[in-house]
Amino acid sequence: MAVSARTKAAAALALLVVVVLVATRPRAPAAPQFEYSAHGFRVNGGPSRPLLEPNEAEYQMSEGGQDRVLWEELFRNDSQADSGFFVEFGARGGVYDSNTYFFEKKLGWRGLLLEASPTEQKTIGADRPLSAAIDGGVCESDQKLEFAAAEKGWGGRLDSYDKSRAKTAAFQTLIVPCFTLRTLFDLFRVRHVSYMSVDTEGSELLALKGFPWGEVSVDVVGVEVVTGSPDRLAKEAELLDYLRSKGMVVFIEYQFAKDTKDVFFRPAAPSRRAANDYAHFEKMRALCVRMQRCLGPAR
Repeated sequence: MAVSARTKAAAALALLVVVVLVATRPRAPAAPQFEYSAHGFRVNGGPSRPLLEPNEAEYQMSEGGQDRVLWEELFRNDSQADSGFFVEFGARGGVYDSNTYFFEKKLGWRGLLLEASPTEQKTIGADRPLSAAIDGGVCESDQKLEFAAAEKGWGGRLDSYDKSRAKTAAFQTLIVPCFTLRTLFDLFRVRHVSYMSVDTEGSELLALKGFPWGEVSVDVVGVEVVTGSPDRLAKEAELLDYLRSKGMVVFIEYQFAKDTKDVFFRPAAPSRRAANDYAHFEKMRALCVRMQRCLGPAR
């Protein structure tokens, strides 16, 4: 028994030495971590709330409830909510994951949809009869450029495509037309935008630089922001600085996926809403279809 006790004591001492050595071993500096936010949304910097599920019976088809949160937090109490105008790029097929389908189908809004990927365009013209669905993208200048046409709505201009996503996304490279928002607004005589939805997989800031700030008023701008790496965080900071310089402030932060959120911006000070020329809009929409620059049947 005495030998057994000494053996146990020696084993315990050896284990203690190993534990001490491991605990005091020099460690390499920890790599910086970019934590993902929990799902939820905040309004005007307030407490986090649970996400809102889209109600498909009400034609709410956004990916994570973006259309519903804007309706409940902004447009439900807007006296002009039945005469709104939207802009959405990239619009994909116009229904599935659309941030603006609810506003057209339920409220009768008109709008501009832009989608440059042929695989996404197949039904957009038929499913969005009140919209001008334009075959092309939105840029900081009118031009033609290389476009990465990818599945799952991950298409975007090649020169600013998200680096992390490019490693895993399978895409086809195309040359597509790209227009400034100023050009589009002048063409369709748009002077007020109720809701602009921006999702271009990395080129959101470049697209917004073509907006005629001070000439066209806007109620809310929603921008998809992908987080989780130094490059992405730097892009987000640059986007925030730019929109703040244009008099916009953060209204809602809507974290609907592990590394993806929509940030909604509103004017810091109320602006006068100018009237859109909807008779001209309809004429130009029909002409755009006949010239094969818009998708869908002419009316």
